[in-house]
Amino acid sequence: METNEPVLQPFDEIFPRNYVQNTTERDMPIPFEEILALLFLQRKITFRVELMPIIFQFLIFILNLIC
Repeated sequence: METNEPVLQPFDEIFPRNYVQNTTERDMPIPFEEILALLFLQRKITFRVELMPIIFQFLIFILNLIC
């Protein structure tokens, strides 16, 4: 028997269409790769790349506690 209901894809189950439409740029996670690229291009940072995401996550954690 055929049904007229659309087949749900995995993405639709996790993020319904209205969720994608209702999100704003403020709600989107910050892409660490873009921040790293900008920092390396602008300031030529010399310490290890592995530490950068940890430092950014820590700073965002602190900001979330304050706000």
